[in-house]
Amino acid sequence: MGAPRRFESASSRSNVISAESEKRPEKDLTSVAKKKKVNWSAWIRYYIGRALQIFGLLLVTWAMFMFFGSSQMRTMLAVTGAGAAFFIVGWLLARDDPEKKR
Repeated sequence: MGAPRRFESASSRSNVISAESEKRPEKDLTSVAKKKKVNWSAWIRYYIGRALQIFGLLLVTWAMFMFFGSSQMRTMLAVTGAGAAFFIVGWLLARDDPEKKR
């Protein structure tokens, strides 16, 4: 069947682990956590754009529910157009990646 297996004791395993940890050089923690320069204006523009997109979608949805089956077609089209305009302006603001290097 083969030679019997020899099991290591816990103390010998801890010696191996501590010997391995001594071989590894210690990393400088300041190099690990480098601060990134944040482009705040790009992030603000991005989130304002996203908010305008959501507002535009909600406005179009509200117009559809409020004026469905109504005879006020002109009002419904005006509110839907305003919602679409908010969405498009939001899309134009939010389409650029704020983390992109310039």
